[in-house]
Amino acid sequence: MGRSKSKTTNQAKPGAMISPELHNLQTNYLQKILVAAVAVSTLVYLLVAYNSIVKNLWILLGIYSLAYIWLLVAAFNRKLTYTFRALSLLAVIYIIGMVSMSGTNQPGMGLLYLSTIAGLSGIFFRGSTSWVIFGFSLVSFLGVGVGLYLGILPLEFLNWTSESNFLTTWGVYIGVFTMLTSVLVTSIGSITKGLNTSLLSQKKLTDDLEQERTALEQRVEERTNQLQRRAAQLLTAGEIAREISSETELGALLNNSIYLIQKQFGFYHASIFLVDAQREYAVLQASTGEAGRQMLERNHRLKVGEQGLVGYATSTGLSRVASDVGEDAVHFQNPLLPYTRSEAALPLRVGEQIIGALDVQSMVSDAFTDEDMNVLQTIADQLAVAIEKTRLLEEFKNTVKRLDESSQQATRRDWQFHLRNARRQYAYRYRNTLIEPAIGRSEIADKALHEGQPVIQVNAGETADTSLVAVPIQLRGQTLGVIDLRINSPTVPKEVLELIQATTERLAVTLDNVRLLEQLQMRFAREHLVGNITSQIRSTSEVDGILQTAARELGVALGTSEVIVQLVSPREERDEHQEVS
Repeated sequence: MGRSKSKTTNQAKPGAMISPELHNLQTNYLQKILVAAVAVSTLVYLLVAYNSIVKNLWILLGIYSLAYIWLLVAAFNRKLTYTFRALSLLAVIYIIGMVSMSGTNQPGMGLLYLSTIAGLSGIFFRGSTSWVIFGFSLVSFLGVGVGLYLGILPLEFLNWTSESNFLTTWGVYIGVFTMLTSVLVTSIGSITKGLNTSLLSQKKLTDDLEQERTALEQRVEERTNQLQRRAAQLLTAGEIAREISSETELGALLNNSIYLIQKQFGFYHASIFLVDAQREYAVLQASTGEAGRQMLERNHRLKVGEQGLVGYATSTGLSRVASDVGEDAVHFQNPLLPYTRSEAALPLRVGEQIIGALDVQSMVSDAFTDEDMNVLQTIADQLAVAIEKTRLLEEFKNTVKRLDESSQQATRRDWQFHLRNARRQYAYRYRNTLIEPAIGRSEIADKALHEGQPVIQVNAGETADTSLVAVPIQLRGQTLGVIDLRINSPTVPKEVLELIQATTERLAVTLDNVRLLEQLQMRFAREHLVGNITSQIRSTSEVDGILQTAARELGVALGTSEVIVQLVSPREERDEHQEVS
């Protein structure tokens, strides 16, 4: 385990500060260069080996053989680390270069070898390592120069070119040139290819990022537009809710609501249908535009559960959308709305009861999204509650109106009965500190009684500083009488009129209370009289005595001159009826 870990660590060293992609690229370059070097160096090795054997240069043969074998191992043993293989290639080139320079008094091919080492080190390693190898090559070159200067070099046993034929020497030179050039060309070509691949990958990545950025901006813009649209719809729903919540008349509520819905959402057409009492038809109650006016005049209605999206919504209590009305079999084709392309019907629900439907239409296909339907359903629910509230309020007003009418009729009937039974006129005049019965009514009093409103005439008296005022006495919408006043003033101040009206209102209530009290007293007296007569009748135990007592007590109690009480047998009564018939 330790060996594997060490090996992995060594492999990572050259690329420790570089990306894995670049390290893989360097490894591929190295492999190609090693293969190219082996291919070309084989010919060079054979030529050098031949000359070494002919001239008995066994040390030179050993050095070249060792370098050649080392190069083969580095090229084809991929289990070796990247660093070891790269240094092996550089070491082989360095050894051959040093041998070439040490065997002659001219740098010759050795200079080319050392230059190649410096160039390859910049490809295989980081900048600092390549500069170190360059420095080492320079020192070696200078060392050879010092050796030549001091006469230590050249070493004859390393000079394979001496006394060699022209073809062999130039063959070796050509092989060395080809090997080093191929190494450099392969390196530069690989670098160029890798750089081109990297640039293409970078460009593709940049293009992909740009496309992704553009797509992301589009999604953000779409989402922003959706959020803005949703916010506008919610604000619209809130505005509609405020408008419909303040309306108390059903017709105005429906018309205002449908106008706001069409205006705020920009629909082609909008309508409100309410289910009739028999729950057979959804009847149009409010609609927009000229088409809506014509349909209202025709009393337009759709059969529940059978006609159109409105019939579906009022039957099932579910919303229904026709994204393309031309392909929707449920859509009701209305000739007054030829430009409809999509339609949505939403039920108006109050609890579990479906009271109608909200129908909206657009000139655009697929106009209604899920968010639109949610907002519209919220508006429909609010509208349904407002409609039901308005209905209940109108029913309550009608009930109150009927009660007021009944109360007025009862008040009129009771006072007519009371005044008829009184058999007298209730009229009094206050004049010169005296109270006296009044006879007849003035013109201004008759006018106040007829109009049911106070009547004022200024400067209407015998003198210019006199005003006349007549205020009707009213109770529950019924006029009971009138107060007729003569005021010694050219005008009637507002506070004086208000005082008279307040007094009149309390007078009416007081009169009615007294009337009720008199009725109770009369009823009590009647019940008391009935009780007395009944007790007298019960004091007698014979039929004749009972009849006599009843006749006497009724005559005394009612003040009549004659009372007859008699019993008739059933047969006699039947015979009398037959005779009459």
